[in-house]
Amino acid sequence: MSKIAKFYDAIEEGRFRCKICNYIGKRGQQGSTYPQIKHMKRLHPNEFAEVDGSQPPQVTLNTTTPPTVLPVAPKVEKMELKADMLCQPSDEQLRFHNQTTNLITSFLRKCGLPANLVNNASFISVLRHLNPLVMIPSADVVNKFMDSHARDPFLSSTQPPCIICGNEVPGHRSIRVSDDDAAIFLTAAVLTDQKTIRQAKRDILSEYLTVCLRHSLHYYKAMHKTLGMSEQMENIEDLPDNAFHTGHSIFNKILKMRQTLDDRPLEEANEDEYRAHLKRWMTSHQPKVSKKRVQKTTIADELFQLANFANQSIPHEFFQHMLQDQEEHEAKRVKLEEPEFEEHFDEQPSTSSYMATATATATATPFPSKMTVLTLANGKKVTKAPSLPPSVLNSGKLVTWKVSRRTHGSTSSTPRASPSLPAEDHGFIPDADGPVSEILNFEDLFNSSLVDAQLSTTSEV
Repeated sequence: MSKIAKFYDAIEEGRFRCKICNYIGKRGQQGSTYPQIKHMKRLHPNEFAEVDGSQPPQVTLNTTTPPTVLPVAPKVEKMELKADMLCQPSDEQLRFHNQTTNLITSFLRKCGLPANLVNNASFISVLRHLNPLVMIPSADVVNKFMDSHARDPFLSSTQPPCIICGNEVPGHRSIRVSDDDAAIFLTAAVLTDQKTIRQAKRDILSEYLTVCLRHSLHYYKAMHKTLGMSEQMENIEDLPDNAFHTGHSIFNKILKMRQTLDDRPLEEANEDEYRAHLKRWMTSHQPKVSKKRVQKTTIADELFQLANFANQSIPHEFFQHMLQDQEEHEAKRVKLEEPEFEEHFDEQPSTSSYMATATATATATPFPSKMTVLTLANGKKVTKAPSLPPSVLNSGKLVTWKVSRRTHGSTSSTPRASPSLPAEDHGFIPDADGPVSEILNFEDLFNSSLVDAQLSTTSEV
């Protein structure tokens, strides 16, 4: 047995592979090891010196001592030097070899196959058939690459690539599709000239059929446009037969490739089955229509704005419909400032003798003719009216308000007597005894022909 046999592997008849650089060469005739020895001398002189017992060439640095004469290699012929240069791979070849090793390692790792599969004669024959110049890595190199894949999170990703874009970035949003759906996706890609039929046949052979979510809506619309149909799904049955001929043919060609891969019997889908597959695919991947928000309208939205409501009136039809639908409720009691009060009932409307200036004229206002006067313990008077519907009280219109006033000079502790007001007149009586600091006059708050609006007022004394 040759001394250098430990540096080589016999991969097939008439060929050997160097364990150091993975170089593959032809063996010598009749079991001669001359090609292996020649390769070791030229490319691995140190390893060859270990088994041969000779000293490898050494390089010394210039020192103060006289220079020593280095051993000179024997002169080689020109043809041998040229052959030696051809044996050394270039940088581009090394990059290609590393990429091949990486792909083989990924294939073995994802399929759960052992690393020594690279020594299998059938596996080597397949790779040699695809590329006669391929440099097949050894099992040790594959194991090293597998370890690096396990440490690298990007290389260790088992995310299957998309059959449309080939995206295999970890964590990209994708969906797993069936064989029929994948064939329809690829059919749409072929019909829109984004893939050739050969590329579609190759993509259907993926182990896991996944599609990125961002392709779903795009190819759904593309299939609509290709078939010449509108956005409604109901008219797919009304399309002519010639609209499905091209897609039907491409669909069967792509699906046959998948059936061949899975060792299934080759079955072609007829036109009715293709239409059923297509309709189900378009329905399952149809985008959902977003629900628009519907704002609820309230009573306050139906009424006018309250910014300048003094000269506005409530619509007649609106309140007529509102009053017919709602029952009469009890009036809301006016919230008193003090809990202790004395009730005093007066059948006359409550007005102040100094609530208007001398030049003001009485105007018709919708105040009720009869009001209940409440006299508090501290001398304040509160007037309130009978019931109004809660919808009117909460409709955004002013129902209860307060009039602030002040007088010049001292005021008596007892309130002034209120003069009587005729029943047919519902306005303020002007009086020149006391000036008015502020007066609020609200006209036409309600239509008197519709309802006798009854409002409550609160005044400070």
